[in-house]
Amino acid sequence: MKEMLLYKKISNYYDEIFPLKKSRLSFITSLFEKEQLSILDIGCASGELPLALTEKGHRLTGIDLDGDMIALAREKTKNKDLKVEFLKRDMAGIGIDFLPSSFDAVLCFGNTLVHLENLEKIERFFKGALKILKSRGILILQIVNYDRVLAESIKELPIIESENFTFHREYFYDRTAHRIRFKACLTVKKSGAVRESSESLYPLTFMELRAVLENAGFSELRFIGNENKAPYGKQSPALIALAKKVEARI
Repeated sequence: MKEMLLYKKISNYYDEIFPLKKSRLSFITSLFEKEQLSILDIGCASGELPLALTEKGHRLTGIDLDGDMIALAREKTKNKDLKVEFLKRDMAGIGIDFLPSSFDAVLCFGNTLVHLENLEKIERFFKGALKILKSRGILILQIVNYDRVLAESIKELPIIESENFTFHREYFYDRTAHRIRFKACLTVKKSGAVRESSESLYPLTFMELRAVLENAGFSELRFIGNENKAPYGKQSPALIALAKKVEARI
């Protein structure tokens, strides 16, 4: 998977645009069945989620394809004795980059998954995640609810604004290619500087997600629509999947 220029352009503002919410941290930790887990966070960005989880006693590895994000994350760990490692890695290669049965949990938040180009690559990613999870390990992932985006022809996401910037996000759906061009524009208020970029996304639907998780070998699938654990529905803002590695008993 190629490096995403969008995130490189907004890296210095990332924490302000997408601050880690306490509700997300509480949601994730509520799903863990024991303490002091070994966790892989895919698309870790500037490292806020892995760092918060280390404070809960877990051991974290965070990966991201953007070198600037990894540099920011590593800077936050300087002169600190933390059980966390940040690596520049491609999510498509996790089944090769990490040893089998290395992690109790694999996390993939922030709509990261849909940067993979097609269903075949998404299923291959899930097979890699299954391989590196320990027995009874859990995969937790979150994407935008693309069933709703496609059904309602949603063209833009809510504007994010602070005293320092405005951040616009637009969707352009190509029905023939079944791809979405995601365009983002960050305007810095003080200087008037504009940073624009776009990425191609695969609009993964609920039925597709369930099928590729099952094909990859995951079990005990559960789908919810937000971090308050509301059941998933066509109007849900998000599609969150929980899946476990359950090894057959002989």
